[in-house]
Amino acid sequence: MIVDQPQPQPSSTSTPRSSGMAMLLNPIHSGDEGERERTLSARPSPAPQQNPNFRHQSTSVPVPGDDGNPFLTVSVDSTSRRTPDFRNSTSPHPQAHSQPTSILKSPAPPEKAASPMPIIERTPTPLPNFHVSSLLLEQSHASLRASTFGLTVEELEQLWATCLGSVWRHRTEWDRDALVRELEDVVSDFVAEGGANANGSDSDDSS
Repeated sequence: MIVDQPQPQPSSTSTPRSSGMAMLLNPIHSGDEGERERTLSARPSPAPQQNPNFRHQSTSVPVPGDDGNPFLTVSVDSTSRRTPDFRNSTSPHPQAHSQPTSILKSPAPPEKAASPMPIIERTPTPLPNFHVSSLLLEQSHASLRASTFGLTVEELEQLWATCLGSVWRHRTEWDRDALVRELEDVVSDFVAEGGANANGSDSDDSS
């Protein structure tokens, strides 16, 4: 009677043989190490432990109180000092939005220049006609020359000043005939007064 020898069955825990440099260096334990590495890599990495007292750590810093005492200490959370508050921080607006509204507005149209008032041409008021009689001037000239023939230089200067006063009084008149007649009267009166004074002085000398 022949009994068959049982064939060795492969173990369920056996792992495939590793290849490469690990197989050559450690052919026995290379399979176990590979399985261990795969098991460890499949596990989720544990979260880093955080100190539960980290949030409660606080330091006392001198902060001026309401009464102005700089030595009063107020507990300030270390996390609040180290971690900036991004909720209250405001990012600067873009440069395009910070431009003044006056630049974005369209320029107002230029105001129309006021048209000059039309110049109304007015005809000037006609001046009155200047009038003097030439015949009256010739007669006055002849009478003046005949009556003032015997006057001295001083008397002629005095008569001249009197005639200029009459001309000044009638400077606004356009009709000069009245002025010529007045000058004739002035000369006649002056000559008559001068002759009377001369006769009086002669009579005094004779007596």
